[in-house]
Amino acid sequence: MPDLRSVGWFCILHSLFLTSAGWKKYFNNQLNEQELHYLVYQSSVADLSKISTSKSLKGINDTLKKQIYLTDKGIEAINYLLFAKKCEQFAVFAEDEEGAAWSYMGVRRKMTKPEFMSTAKDGNILYAATKNTDIKLRIAYQLVRLSHYGGFNDDAIRYFNTYVEPLKQKTLLYYYALEQKGGALFNQKKFAEAGCAFAEVFHNTTDRKVPCYASFRISNQMSFDKAILLCKTPNEKAALYVLRGFNKFSNGLSEMKNIYSVAPNSAYLELMACRALLQMEHTAFQIPNQYNDKSTFPLMNASGKVYLQKAILFTETLLKENKVKRTDFWQVYLAHLYLLNGNYAKSQATAQKVTSTDNLILAQKDRTEFCAYIGSLKTIDATAEAKIYQHFLKNKDDKQKGFVYEILGHNYILQKNLAKAFLCHNNFSGLYGTLNIAIINDLIDFVGSKNKSTFEEKLIADKITSKEPLAELHDLKGTHYFKNDDLENALIWYKKVPKNLSFLKLHDYDYDKNIYVEKDGTFNGYSNIYAGIFSSKVQTYFDNAEENAFNDNSYKSFDFIPARMNKQELVEALIELKKTAVGKDEQAAKANFLLGNFYYNTSHWGYYRNFFYYEPGNYYLSYIYGYNTTANTIKKTYNYNEGTGLITSNNPQKAYDYFIKAESISSNNELKAKSVFQASKCELDLFFANNNDNYFGYDGNYKLLYSTSTRPMFKRLKDNYSQTAYYKEIQSNCNYFKYYLQFRL
Repeated sequence: MPDLRSVGWFCILHSLFLTSAGWKKYFNNQLNEQELHYLVYQSSVADLSKISTSKSLKGINDTLKKQIYLTDKGIEAINYLLFAKKCEQFAVFAEDEEGAAWSYMGVRRKMTKPEFMSTAKDGNILYAATKNTDIKLRIAYQLVRLSHYGGFNDDAIRYFNTYVEPLKQKTLLYYYALEQKGGALFNQKKFAEAGCAFAEVFHNTTDRKVPCYASFRISNQMSFDKAILLCKTPNEKAALYVLRGFNKFSNGLSEMKNIYSVAPNSAYLELMACRALLQMEHTAFQIPNQYNDKSTFPLMNASGKVYLQKAILFTETLLKENKVKRTDFWQVYLAHLYLLNGNYAKSQATAQKVTSTDNLILAQKDRTEFCAYIGSLKTIDATAEAKIYQHFLKNKDDKQKGFVYEILGHNYILQKNLAKAFLCHNNFSGLYGTLNIAIINDLIDFVGSKNKSTFEEKLIADKITSKEPLAELHDLKGTHYFKNDDLENALIWYKKVPKNLSFLKLHDYDYDKNIYVEKDGTFNGYSNIYAGIFSSKVQTYFDNAEENAFNDNSYKSFDFIPARMNKQELVEALIELKKTAVGKDEQAAKANFLLGNFYYNTSHWGYYRNFFYYEPGNYYLSYIYGYNTTANTIKKTYNYNEGTGLITSNNPQKAYDYFIKAESISSNNELKAKSVFQASKCELDLFFANNNDNYFGYDGNYKLLYSTSTRPMFKRLKDNYSQTAYYKEIQSNCNYFKYYLQFRL
């Protein structure tokens, strides 16, 4: 709907002609802002009619009265404003019009033909009676716009040709009227003529460039060639190429060549060059899917390389032909193309030829030259780091910092400097899913070093926001061992961590205040771990508060388990439980039961499934990809590398083994029943894991979820523990068990 797009956002101020400055000049600078504002913007049709007939100005001073009633210009201005206000009703967006609620652009009040004829008649009479050329142009504009908005396209074109054009005033209002004519031509499917009109308006205005671009619709070469022939000046032809060139699917380089052929020193050529460069950078600055020693940055696909080579050849030719005046712009441009092509030496040499005094060109010269230097580095040594630091210090905006860090990250990996490579692209959270021990070890050495350079200090300042970075790294290393069930080594590193370290915050959303509010009393990354991590319940809901998630308090039988603890204390408790669990008495059975609960609760299906992955809550786990029992490689990017660590999900099997042992050595049927039921949960989870995440069995066979083949522990519960109180609790609260009892499959 180009008629809307071309003028759709044309505010009412424009309908009354532009600015108070224009009106102030019209009245010989005799009126102040208050007087003008009332007259032009506040007054209604009724107000203006009253002014016109009774000479009443609502108490506004005599100066305004004199300017209106003692001059022909004043009378003509009032008559024009009265006419403009009448036209205004057909220009505003109407909320009550059909389809208005569904249109992002709004819908104008529909105009009937009698309304148009009556309003146009008033305009024709006024135009003929008006002597002042400025006012005549404004009236003509209103008629063109009125006709266009009303869908009377022939009239819009006629009014422009017979009322606007003969005045020979190429003012801003002329181009506003021409834009309206362009919309009318478009509606008549005269696309070449419309395109030419939009190109002329685009070239000669500032605020109408975007609407003209939005209205430009030429879809075939024949119409475009015709539009080129209709354009009157080389710059208008260049504008036409720009309008097509900014289309999403255009070839920017081709349009550059077209503009160069008609207007080599047009600003549009440089504009189109920047557009084409953005297209090339979009291709060049994509991070490869897989890192290898040959993957460098920038990295272009085959078609991108061909396009870049053509752009380089064109720019080299342009400079040789010496038709352009701003050679420094094109030298910097060529230097940047060489940079994208990986010709770092040529990029630096070309940039050094620039002698401009233009600050923008000099700034780009500096960026391009520096990036070429970075790209040329084979190794990153102390000298290079010092130069990089000085550049960052000099350029506070650091617009190319991402590029620099990408190159550095690549080289640091090749130099086996994993800490710096990692920090070029990540903070500590990049390790949460993988706990890559090689990177953690390098980071501990790097962060803990006493002899860091200024560049290294800046890298740490840019990438590490933690107040206690070494403490968090020690926790990460401890958790690496913990996740792998190496409790002794985990304890070594946890002892280096402050007891109340807190760096992971859980938030709730306050809908009344529309803000996130930090939750107190929850696991915070290291401390405040609830002893319920050793507990169980028939039904455990992830959205339950910790204290409500479990009803088994068997952990209270062991005085070395605190109600709240940190990771060090948790590991110490686990070590003691494992010592106790090797026995054959009832206490050993309880220890095995608690150990089973811990491993189940920290598995992918447990209430504390977020525990080893540094997620602030258990509702969603971004690091867990699938449920297979085998090690899964997760996609956690640092530099180009994917797969820096492993996620394993073998905890259900560990939990199952502990539950079975608890049942075997306990003499308490209630504990036996609890152990068997918890083992049945593990069975189901292992079934999911071993069947490629198929939650509902094969072919949607839901019965597999509660069949004896899947849940043999259900049969053991029924056969051995049906007289226990816990059995009755299971019957009441576990639907799977209910179905098992009902169908006995």
